[in-house]
Amino acid sequence: LAAVFGGVMGMIVLRISQLQISDKFPILLPFTYASAYVLCEWIRTKFWFGVPWGRLSLGQLTEGVPYSVLSSSIFGTYFVTFLIVLVSCLIAQALIIGKFKLRTILSLTLVLSNLLCGVIVASIPDKTSTTVKVAAIQANINSRDKWNASSKDIYLKYESLTKSAAEDGAELIVWPETAITDNRYISVVSEFADELDVYILFGCFDYTSEGPQNILCLTTPEGEISETTYAKRHLVPFGEYVPMRKFIMTVFPPLAEIAMLSEDLVPGDGSEIFEIEINGEQIKVG
Repeated sequence: LAAVFGGVMGMIVLRISQLQISDKFPILLPFTYASAYVLCEWIRTKFWFGVPWGRLSLGQLTEGVPYSVLSSSIFGTYFVTFLIVLVSCLIAQALIIGKFKLRTILSLTLVLSNLLCGVIVASIPDKTSTTVKVAAIQANINSRDKWNASSKDIYLKYESLTKSAAEDGAELIVWPETAITDNRYISVVSEFADELDVYILFGCFDYTSEGPQNILCLTTPEGEISETTYAKRHLVPFGEYVPMRKFIMTVFPPLAEIAMLSEDLVPGDGSEIFEIEINGEQIKVG
């Protein structure tokens, strides 16, 4: 699927490179290629095949947050992707056609300007506000084992991790999506939140009249379940549902059988906001 987008992008650039304007102004080709790459990366987030994994800008992330990606806080992650592809194409073009001066100066200017932007963004002091100590825990359970193992075994692993996080001072503890596969254990999570005096945000299923949904629930330090729930909107094709199910099952049945669930999940339609109270102040969590 990822190769299809790369192929389409390559065909677009190849066609443009054959135009007369490309011969007159070859410097435009790197900009065209970078624009096409960003367009294809954006399209990958849309429609049923939208799986926005492996974004090029994510390759810039190392331990901590490097200056090279801080410009995304102003211009977005696609800007970082555009810069990576543009600079790479300028260098490649310089090597191919032998015209180094303009492309080298332009490449260095783009890289240094981006780094300078990152330095400036990093130097802006944070606004003083209430901080919340959050722990995100992951029990490292194989996705297939999760559906075969008993919910009790899974819960005991999260219980241990949650207790450790609470002892380290966490006020909000986040569990993964569908951490609870058996909703009978939701009440146990509530009791645990009450015992540790923490908020726990966890994933489970909600069975509506339209079908099952992959949702997030919040338990309060008093052990109460928040009325607000978030239903996952962008479901994973062939994992949480089978797109064009009738067609796929008719033409290629094995592709429909790789889904984790026996029935398709129903996507949510809202960006729900949870509210927690820390030191008497209301904090919004999305």
